[in-house]
Amino acid sequence: MIHPVEEKDRVVNTANALLETARESSATVVHCVMDMNAQPAETSKTRQRWESSYKPLAVSALERLEFIAELAPATKGSSAKESVVARLPGCVSAMKTPGFVSSLREKYGVESVVICGLISSEIWRYRN
Repeated sequence: MIHPVEEKDRVVNTANALLETARESSATVVHCVMDMNAQPAETSKTRQRWESSYKPLAVSALERLEFIAELAPATKGSSAKESVVARLPGCVSAMKTPGFVSSLREKYGVESVVICGLISSEIWRYRN
């Protein structure tokens, strides 16, 4: 959750405008969400912090894991250019999720990537 409410509204409105622009221009949109059932890679530098701090915090307040309605993925089947990818916990970049980059190339013909939007996993550091 983002506080104060005014700040949350500003962030959500800006991110929503970016998302709508991407949809209107037929850009490929991939929502990268944390897979809370997966385990971090053995080599993850943040594995210990994930297991001791982040995962218990998220599990104790599941409402924090819900999509902000304005930024939720389009309903299934509504767009062939929009999808959801479960990313590995303990890994800051979804680009490290096994098969993700090859999927972008093969499924969507993506040759280059612009990464933008909200990084909600980092919000947990500020909410205790």
